[in-house]
Amino acid sequence: MQHSSPPTSAPPLRSQLYVPRVLAPTLRPLDGIGLFFLVLFFLTNVPNIVPAGVSVFPYWGIGLLGFFVPALVATAQLAILFPYAGGIYAWTAHALGRPWSFIAGFCAWSPSIPLIVSTPALWISVLQGINPHWLTESWQQLLCILGLILLSAVLSLQRVRLILRLMNAAALCMLIGVLLFCAASLFWLFAGHGPAVSFSHPADWVPNINLATGSLASFGVIGLTFMGIDSPARLLGEIHPDYQQEAARRRLIIRHVLIGGLLVFLCYLLTSFAMLVLGGNAAFYQLAAPILLTDQILGKFCGSIVAVGWLAFLLFATVAYQITNARLLFVAGIDERIPLWFGQVHPQRRVPQHALLFQTVLSLLAAGIIYGVLAYVFPHFFALKPADAANASLQVVLASLSVMWIVATMFLFFNLLALCIRRALPSAGPQRLLPAGLLMVLSFSGIVFGLLFIADTILYSWTPTIPAGIWAYLIIGFVLIIIILMLILSFYGRSQADYEGLSRTFEATEQLTGGEKTSS
Repeated sequence: MQHSSPPTSAPPLRSQLYVPRVLAPTLRPLDGIGLFFLVLFFLTNVPNIVPAGVSVFPYWGIGLLGFFVPALVATAQLAILFPYAGGIYAWTAHALGRPWSFIAGFCAWSPSIPLIVSTPALWISVLQGINPHWLTESWQQLLCILGLILLSAVLSLQRVRLILRLMNAAALCMLIGVLLFCAASLFWLFAGHGPAVSFSHPADWVPNINLATGSLASFGVIGLTFMGIDSPARLLGEIHPDYQQEAARRRLIIRHVLIGGLLVFLCYLLTSFAMLVLGGNAAFYQLAAPILLTDQILGKFCGSIVAVGWLAFLLFATVAYQITNARLLFVAGIDERIPLWFGQVHPQRRVPQHALLFQTVLSLLAAGIIYGVLAYVFPHFFALKPADAANASLQVVLASLSVMWIVATMFLFFNLLALCIRRALPSAGPQRLLPAGLLMVLSFSGIVFGLLFIADTILYSWTPTIPAGIWAYLIIGFVLIIIILMLILSFYGRSQADYEGLSRTFEATEQLTGGEKTSS
């Protein structure tokens, strides 16, 4: 693979040289777009956003200009400068230094376990929306989630080319479902029916920012839909040989970021419109509402297509979280930031098998704790059924780790600012997307909005079963626990990696001295 010289004098990471040699070079432009769509677009977010009414559209516009566009630009710029495996981990190592790369990598990886658990949980929620009598008990949900996690692990351990094709197919199924749902809303309007929510009053379009009674919670959910934007770039060490030349690689990066970002934003915008037209207040927070509404208006066949596409999408979104987050563990192991065990590759399939197995085991344990332990502990403190308690516990974990995810995304802007301030960006040429001044403005905007999203996540409860006051304490406490755990793992992982390095040096020295004695 031919890379142009990076704009910093930092020595190359071991992973950026090793990964292209051991992992299969399979990534093409369509794969990057499909992976981007799988990671960022979740139709289940829309019912939680539209309670803001038509003021959700100004929120979308503010989020687009203030955070999403800056994040897209930062991702594309950093990927062009440092087209290496690991995404935010590798970029931070070159922009801010290797100590910071572990923090950025940990913040980016930390949501992986609850995401791998919560996506199967959403799969169950969609099923229950279709038929509320399915999987009502906590133990039934646990068994289903464990089965889906194991299935995602088996799929993730297959050859990457096969999995990318399946993920592209799942993304296409979801796109068809989105088009059918939006077509149902247009059919409803053209048939002479009015929208379920008023679009005609100008006051309805003004966001209500009252902290107590406003719709700022919807703005926070919109912010979280933009997280994970660097995930497809973690596979940059696996680009297909046809796109390894600098110009072709640059086009691949810009294409997947631009088309993927536009596709995700348009799908969120269109499904928000369709939900407000068809569902109104009755569909708010009902995750299966798009399926049921399409079924009512276009018939059961179209509703079934939306349901199958959505369920397939959620399964392969779990696979996408598996493979993208495993790359962070993989490159950190190769660079000896954590034990080298994580850098082991399956000899035939050429996938990071130990990193994937580690994530899977942790996900199974987390699901067991949430649905097998906390589901029966929380009811002693809150008037909840075990299944509701499990979902409330999962929401607390997800929100806490979403704070870490926001911090990881903010590292995009920290990295870009550091490069601009040090004048480390190329002055012109194909490696430079925008002038340094504009990149700095976009970075400051991204940081400010990232802080707003963090505050929103802490202040507004994601579930009506936990009051806002208790919610804030739970989130802050859990985030502090995560930070302490990160520090412990940093010291342990580094010491273990150093020990392994010393052991290899000692063995090499023994072999050398033994060989000298034999020759003498």
